[in-house]
Amino acid sequence: MKNRMQDKIKANPILGAPNKNILEAREEVHRLLIEAAQNSEHWLNDGLRTHFEERARELAQLKR
Repeated sequence: MKNRMQDKIKANPILGAPNKNILEAREEVHRLLIEAAQNSEHWLNDGLRTHFEERARELAQLKR
């Protein structure tokens, strides 16, 4: 699964604009984190999912 994070951040009107107010960016990140906590298929979880898949593969290799 391709990590969608970079594309989504660039497309986000708040996070994709480098001159936005830091408080607006913080609020947007907070909103996205809440969304990701409620939805396991959220794009923010892609990196975490990949990390755990790699760990599971490493564990399976060690068990051999």
